Amino acid sequence: MRIESDDRAPHLTSQTPRHHASSRATDDIEQRVVVAAAFPVTAGSPSIRIAMYRHSEPFVIAPFQRRPRVDEGFADATWARLQHAIREINKRRTSNLSYEELYRFAYNMVLHKHGNHLYKGLSTLLAEHLREVAEQVRAAGPENFLAEVRTQWAWFELSLGHVRDVLMYMDRAYVRPRNKKSVNDLGVSLFRDIVVRDPNIMPRLVDALLGKIDAERHGETIDGQLIRSITRMLAELGCDDDGSSVYVTIFENDFLSRTTQFYAREAQLYLAESTCSEYLHKASKRIREEKSRVESYLEDQTEAKVVYVTETELISKYMRNLVDMDSSGLVWMLRNDKVFDLRLMHALFRNVADGDEILRTNLRNEVLQRGNTLVREAQEVFDPNALISKILDLKEKYDRILNMSFCVPTSIFSADMFEPVSHPGSSGESKVRLVLHLIAIRGPPVDLEVHPRVRVAQAGDQNRHLIRNMSIQSTKLSSGF
Repeated sequence: MRIESDDRAPHLTSQTPRHHASSRATDDIEQRVVVAAAFPVTAGSPSIRIAMYRHSEPFVIAPFQRRPRVDEGFADATWARLQHAIREINKRRTSNLSYEELYRFAYNMVLHKHGNHLYKGLSTLLAEHLREVAEQVRAAGPENFLAEVRTQWAWFELSLGHVRDVLMYMDRAYVRPRNKKSVNDLGVSLFRDIVVRDPNIMPRLVDALLGKIDAERHGETIDGQLIRSITRMLAELGCDDDGSSVYVTIFENDFLSRTTQFYAREAQLYLAESTCSEYLHKASKRIREEKSRVESYLEDQTEAKVVYVTETELISKYMRNLVDMDSSGLVWMLRNDKVFDLRLMHALFRNVADGDEILRTNLRNEVLQRGNTLVREAQEVFDPNALISKILDLKEKYDRILNMSFCVPTSIFSADMFEPVSHPGSSGESKVRLVLHLIAIRGPPVDLEVHPRVRVAQAGDQNRHLIRNMSIQSTKLSSGF
């Protein structure tokens, strides 16, 4: 350290004691102490000169007098060392590399305004390496093609991570301010364009994936982990320059198209050889399998799409065929109390467009048909008591079906199923609607006995209003029996 005094100040030495100097001169002259320190670092690094003023003067750091110079061959020489190191990383020979030294090389290149040289060199080097990778993948046989793709992607991910660590300062100080692709994004995009989209690789990749999935649909056992690694790779490749997902454009679209074709054939086979109940169970199994397939080795975004395709091909297109099947369709299930089959039908139909409406319409028609049948039978024997008893049995039956099969706690004979009839006509359907409507609103009577001349015996208080209404209507109904 060297201490200097201002030229205007008197020199103070050991032979000139401070108390000998004129006090007035000391007060009038502003003394300055300059501390100069040099910090030798790399080539061109500046020394720092700090001036400290005695009184109220601030700390002053003197600027560089001139820009430091570097050798003309600095950029090429430094890049040559980095290039050799990155090639060694790509070949998985990293034991003799010093990552601290490589980081310092990259740092100095960016610091001395050679970031563009470094970035372009990296892009060229990665492309060169990936063309070799693509050649290895193309040479793989059908049996180990997917495994080779998985292996090459795994190795590339690992080496790209090391390169990213070496060039971390370039990412931060050069790439980000210029909105360029980061080291990771650059490597991934090059792998996508050079390897995956190679015209001799991509068709084989898609066919191999879909072939494995088709084999599993036919009952074969496949390597789900291998398929998962490939689909995850496609998802990690991100988006093309136009913003479209690589996973969707390369795999998912073809997968959904193949799924449509597969279940279109399956539906025809099921219809030809199965009853309605068997068809529903097979369709339900297929839908569960597709959901499980997505959970095992596809992306989550695919689940809703593949389930929609499966339900459309197996259920939506054939709902009316299933409902109208002879000896096994909806009417047959209702009349034979197939509660569990009806529950399955409702579970499948409710997920597709118009499914609930088809069930509701056919259920309403069946109830009205059964009611009309009861009226015609009662007309032959002129027995209102039997008619009321049978209608109550019908209500109980469909209440149970709704509660157990359709998870509907309200009665089938509610206002949303049958329009309220205040002024019934003379047709049999109107008479059935009136009776069913009255029962739906008031509930079944207790110990009800109806005579053609309106004789009522032993009824609970909560049913007297219903009985009174039914007694009034019985006189009108009697004229039609």
